[in-house]
Amino acid sequence: AAGINKREALGLGICVDHRRKNRSEEGFKANVDRLKLYKSKLVIYPRKPASKRAKKGDSDQKEIDAVGEQILLKTVLPITQPEKVLEVRKITKEERETTVSAVLRKALTDHKRAGARAKLAADKILGDFICV
Repeated sequence: AAGINKREALGLGICVDHRRKNRSEEGFKANVDRLKLYKSKLVIYPRKPASKRAKKGDSDQKEIDAVGEQILLKTVLPITQPEKVLEVRKITKEERETTVSAVLRKALTDHKRAGARAKLAADKILGDFICV
């Protein structure tokens, strides 16, 4: 999506992990934008500077001259995380009095015993019909 294949990425110093998967569209878009920004700022020196013809992808002399000024800055492309906004509120009396561990234990037990309880209820209904 960023227009960089695996061989080119390895040549440009971009690590490629074939096991990695982008789980969300937002993260994928952020990675693509970051790679495009990196490639736009990348200056590729020609292998043969004395050559009259430049290869595809090589930077021209203006960009190469501008690099000397940028090296002094020594800034890296930062990954900016969006700032999370927390909603703060007062704890209610009901929340303060509840025992969370007991509520969780009850929910876990209900989930675990749901099948057995359904079977008991079904057997009870069938048992009423048999006894009559």
